[in-house]
Parts: sequence; structure tokens; C-alpha cells
Amino acid sequence: MLAKLLNDGMSPDQVSSLLKRALEKELRALVGAKNDCLSKLRDPRCTIVYSDITYTVTQLILAIMEAQTDHEKKNKIEDLVNRLPGPVQPGASTSQRDIDDAANVKSVVRRDCESKYSDSNLCAYLQLGQEAFDRALNFTRHLIQEFPEEDRNDVEEMLTVVREHLEIILEGSTTNLTSDLIDALDLGLAASELVHNLCKDGTKCDIILIQIGKSMESLISAMEEAQPEKADEIHRIYGRFFGKKGSRTDKYDEDIYKVVSEVLNLFEPDQAI
Repeated sequence: MLAKLLNDGMSPDQVSSLLKRALEKELRALVGAKNDCLSKLRDPRCTIVYSDITYTVTQLILAIMEAQTDHEKKNKIEDLVNRLPGPVQPGASTSQRDIDDAANVKSVVRRDCESKYSDSNLCAYLQLGQEAFDRALNFTRHLIQEFPEEDRNDVEEMLTVVREHLEIILEGSTTNLTSDLIDALDLGLAASELVHNLCKDGTKCDIILIQIGKSMESLISAMEEAQPEKADEIHRIYGRFFGKKGSRTDKYDEDIYKVVSEVLNLFEPDQAI
């Protein structure tokens, strides 16, 4: 986007000014959406709209950072971006309210998914998983300088492969849902390991790992829908970490990594359809 604006003859200062005005409008929209979310007569689309605006605000902040010619200001913005919070409560990122709201947003892709699987909850979890991974991929692209130059293509390619795999599942193009969910979770673990091992500054890449974790958490819930006979076992594994007496730590991405690893162990003997 920035390259296009600059190619159209706009100076960096003009681009920055335009982005700031866009950010101001999005912030006003965010306040309005937040007020709607807190009202008693809450629109069922509220959470999705609020999430979309929040994501747009984040992207505008990153764009403003890229457009800055004042290095001191750019460093200050980058510092603020790197301190963006993850989930308020680890393990609470996919609530029933999120599912209820997502289920009310009927996109073409969602309808295709539901016509294939005949399970609206499953498709809602799949959509939440894809959206979280989209955020992980975008944050990776904006933080690509935090990875060794020789590994940057591999990191982006790995996350793109996972994202494309999730898209295939959500579109209902799979012939073996359980097997494909297992593959998606395996790929999610591999992506998490790659980011964790290659990122030069772990604190900056936490925001990527958290979004990968949120995506995998939604896929675990999708697996419960796809394999109801194993739902209790999956729930018990999840509860050991994120239940009221769970052993979760302050590292959400590491905890969800352990949960996913244990869930995958349930399917090692066979990959039922």
C-alpha cells in the first residue's frame, strides 16, 4: 500500500498524514463498536466487527511506522507495537461468546463450509483459527527484520503454507477432515517452533506466537466437533493447563504448544475420518 501511494506521487509526509487521518476515523469507529459491545442489547455481529476494526487499527499503526522518516518517532512507535498485549487471560481466547458471534456472520466461505460439514460450530472454530493465523502471518511480515536474512523466506513461506492449509479446510475442500486438522495442528506446532527458534528478539515475536497459539486453540475446538467421541479426552487435556486448577504459566504460547502436542498424541494410533 505504501509503495503504491509513493508511486502515485505522494511524499512520505503526505502518506503519513493520510494514514493518521485514517487511524483517527478507525479509532472513532472502535469506540462506537466498543460501546455497542458493552450495551445490553448487543448486536450479534459486535465481536467480529470490533475484532476487525482492532485489526485495521493495528495495521494502520504499522503502516504509519513504516512511513516515518523521523527515526526517533519510528523507534518509539515500534516500541509501542512490540508491547501490544496478547490475550487478557491465557487460554481464554476462544470463548463461547466468540463462537456465537462468529456463527452469525454468514460469509460465502462459511456457507460453503457449513454445506460441506453440516456443523456451524465447527465452521465458526475453523474461521476463528484462520483469522488468528492471518494475524500471525501479517505480524510476521511486519517483523520480518527480526529474523536472520537467510531464514526470512523460509519463515514467511512456512506460515503461508499453514494459512493455505487452513483455507482449504474452511472451504470444505478436504476429503478427510480429521486427518487435515491433525496436519494443520502439526503445521502450527512447526510454525511456532520456527518463529521461536529463529526470531532474534523473543519479546518482539511474542505477538506472532500468541496468534499462532490462538489459531491452534480454535483448531482444537474444531477437533472436538469433528471427533465427538474424543471430545472429553481433549477437554481434559485442555483443562489440565487452562482449567481453574490448571498448571498454566505466564507463557501462553508454550502452554498451548503442550496442549496441542498432547491432543495430537490421542490420534497417533489412527487418523479416523
